[in-house]
Parts: sequence; C-alpha cells; structure tokens
Amino acid sequence: LSFLHKQKFGDVDIVFSGMLQGYQSHLNQEYEHLIRFNNKLRYQPKNLKRLTIELCSNLMYRKDGVQFYWKDGANPYLTASGVDIDERYFYAYLDPKIRFLDKKNNQYKLFSRIFRQRNLDGKNNFWQFRVDFQFRHDFGKFVKLLCGAANDHGMVDDYTLGKHQTDNGGVFVLGDLNWKWLSVKLGARWEYERLDSAFVPGLPIASAGFNFEIKKNNNIRLSFGQSYRTPSLAERFVVYQLAGIEIRPNPTLQSEKGFTAELGYKRTLKIGKWKGYVDACLFWTEFRNMVEFTFGLDVTHGVHFYFQPKNVSRARIFGWEVSAFGEGKMGPVDFNAMLGYTYFYGVDLNDSLYGVDKRNNNIGTFLSDAFSHFSLPSSIKGSKADSLTISDHTWDSLTAGMLRYRNPHTFKMDFDFIFINKIHFGTSFQYYSYMSKIDKVFEVAIKDVNKQRRETRNKGDFVWDLRLGYDINPNISLNFMVKNVMNSNYALRVAKPEKPRSYTIQMIVNFGGRNSSTAKQNAAQRMASM
Repeated sequence: LSFLHKQKFGDVDIVFSGMLQGYQSHLNQEYEHLIRFNNKLRYQPKNLKRLTIELCSNLMYRKDGVQFYWKDGANPYLTASGVDIDERYFYAYLDPKIRFLDKKNNQYKLFSRIFRQRNLDGKNNFWQFRVDFQFRHDFGKFVKLLCGAANDHGMVDDYTLGKHQTDNGGVFVLGDLNWKWLSVKLGARWEYERLDSAFVPGLPIASAGFNFEIKKNNNIRLSFGQSYRTPSLAERFVVYQLAGIEIRPNPTLQSEKGFTAELGYKRTLKIGKWKGYVDACLFWTEFRNMVEFTFGLDVTHGVHFYFQPKNVSRARIFGWEVSAFGEGKMGPVDFNAMLGYTYFYGVDLNDSLYGVDKRNNNIGTFLSDAFSHFSLPSSIKGSKADSLTISDHTWDSLTAGMLRYRNPHTFKMDFDFIFINKIHFGTSFQYYSYMSKIDKVFEVAIKDVNKQRRETRNKGDFVWDLRLGYDINPNISLNFMVKNVMNSNYALRVAKPEKPRSYTIQMIVNFGGRNSSTAKQNAAQRMASM
C-alpha cells in the first residue's frame, strides 16, 4: 500500500508519501516487511525565485530475510542449512538543500545529508554526514564549467567490522563545449580517504568524451574515462561465518585502478509518423588490483575453508552493445518498441592461460579469443556423438582465463501497443546466456550445482512477460501482468532460482482532478512495474 500527497501553500510546496509493504519471496526464507514515510518541504520566495531551499526526510523500518543458496536441486526454493540471515533495521535521513542562481546566471548548489542506520538486534550502528557543493558557470552559449567538492564522514560500530571512522571526499571539475557539429566533455577528479588515523590520498583521474555529427541525424562518439576505487570497510575488515565457511578480513588490500573506453555510432530516424534511433558501440575496460573474494583452505589448526578478498586480478574486458527504439502510429494504435543486445568477453590476465609469461599483453590474441569465444560448443561434434554433452575438462579448457559469474550474451526486447488511447497490451522478452564460469568450490560445496550446470551447459535462459491494461478514465487505470509466462526455471545467480510464473493485478488511482499524464506515460508506468 502506498500513497502520495502534494500541496502548495504560497511559496511553500509540501510532499508527503508513505509505503507499507509485506512480501514473501518464492524462496522460503527470503522476505521483506517495511514501512516508510517521506517528506519534502520546498521554499521558493516569489520575490527571489533564484533561491530554492529544500528539506527532505525519510523514516523506514525494515525486517527482511536473505538466503544465499538452495538446499539441493530437488528443493531449489528451500534454503540450505545455515545460509539464511534475518535482520531488522531502522533507517532515517535528513537532507537540507540550497540552490541559488545569481544575476549572472551562475549556479550554486549545497547538498547535505545526515543518515542514521541501526540494526534493532544491536549488531550494527552507523552514522553518515555528507556535504556536497557544486558551482556552474556558462561562458556564453558554447562552454559550460561545473566544479565542486564533497566529503562523507562515517562512523560505524558493527559486530562483523568493528569500530571505525572514515572520511571519503574529493574535488572535481567538468567542462562542456558545444559548437556546431562538435560536442566535447572533459573532466578531472581527485579523491582522498581517511580510515581511522590513516590518511590515503588517491590518484587524480580524468575523463574525456567527443561527439561528432558527421551529417544530419548521424553521430559518432568517442569516450575515455579512468577509474579508481578504494576497498570498502567490508572487504577490509569483515569477519563472518556462513554454513561453516569463514569470511576473513584483509586490511592490506590495495585500491583498484582502471579505465574504460567506448566508440559508438547513433542514427536517428524519422519516416512519416514513425521516429526512433539505432545505437551501436564497442567498449574496452581494464582493471588492476581488482578485488575478488578468493577461496582458501587453512590446515594450521584442523581443516578450515574460508573466503578472503584479495587483489588477484588484472582484468581486461571487451564487447559491444546494440540498441534500438521506435515509436509511431498504425491507424488507431500507438506503438513503441525497444531492443537491446550486449556481448561481454572478459579475462583475468593473471590466470594460468593469460599469465605474464604467455599472453598477458597480446591484444591481438585477446581480440581473436573474444571472437572465437562468441559461440562455444555445447556438445561433442562427430558422426555418432553430436548428442553428447561436452566434458568438464573440455569446457574448463574452453573457458580458461575468463572472468567468473558473467553472462556473455544478454538480449532484451519490449513492445507496447495502445488501442484507442484506452486499452494497453505489452510484452517483453529477456535472454541470458549460460554463465560460462564460476568458482569450482561452489560446484563441490553446494549440492547439485555441478549436476545442474552439466545438464544446462551452454543453454541460455529465455523469459517472457505479458501485460494488459485498461484506462477507465484519465485518473484510473487497471492492469494485469504475468511474469515468466513459460514458467522457466532459471537462475541469474548460482543456486538461487529466479521467480516462477507470477500474476499481478494493479490499480492506479490519481486523486485531485484530471491527471495530465498521457496514455503513453501510463504505459511507461506499466513497463516500469515489469
């Protein structure tokens, strides 16, 4: 149950909303119960409209349960022993905000936050205080400059992390140039971190983006951005037990560093009453000191299995993405469609196949592998053996060096039809290819995972959803949705199956007079609900 109320009193706008939700997942120990209230006050004086003052607040109580993996393949919706967690939390925040536009159109923004989180079982206590200042100046119509500084101060007292105080902050500058057929964005950022008494300055990072209109409705873009991430408190200090497996801390973790580059092309189309676009891009990403939880065995005092975050990977990722959108009218029917496809190929350059002494920096070989691994075999080829599933050893050889827990291919498609501006019909399709590689320990430690992965080797998951709606009037809409129509048994995370077929009946009611939203906007709400 949710509600929203908006009202204006002179120079003051008031928004008050709330939600009450009870949810039991298809997984027996996964649930969520919450109650939440949001408030927003905005003051904009009539005699000084360049000034806006806001005060936002949120209060929420949440009780939830999480289960990490199944009991076994025959009972995929039941939790294994010792891998479910129940928690009760209280959250609250207060957000004061000030925006000001001076007589020269310079923009000033000051955002702040006071955040409080407490585990009601007494295991966690967290405070955060944030300040974020931004300034923007426009040099005529062609050049814009945005700069700012921010700092987050945190205080945590957690039974898995200990007691710590942190500061994360930085400064940035971003320039934007638009001139005829050229658009340029240049940026730089420098960050720092303080953990207890240790101050760690980060590396300055930069980004650049260029967009060229080579001819009308045809654009080529090129972008490059560096990245830098300090390890989280959980990665450094977590101490935890899960089903007899220890999660160990690593306070000596180094920061991740990397970059991402992209080359793209976009074509905007308009044919009669139809319009849309086609967009395609290539991307390349590299990381050093990537943090991964690594499985280990300790026999110092008995036999102990554990996971510990380590800087083990030097990752390289290549792929492409294609998307398209179109909308138009066929007689009394409004129609829009969205399509998207992504191919992802990533390797660990420190893996045995991609070791420093072999193929570490051979970009040509890496690209050759990216294309040769586009489609991997699912069976042994031969006159009498085509139906035989490929062996574990052969599959491991084919996927050696590849990053874990990735789906190389994803495809999404959505169609929406609006008849006589009242009746809505929509359908969507998603495809997730087989997760090429996971940690071997999970195939051994979690019952039936190895069996299930053998049976579905290199077979993807196809999910189909449907929705139907009727607008009684501009303020009342009835909707019926079916998710996973074919009742596909699939899992986007190992040993944690996604929802079976489900049905939703929805009613949207807008109070306070005729709603200004169009039928297409109501359709967007339905699509978001999917």
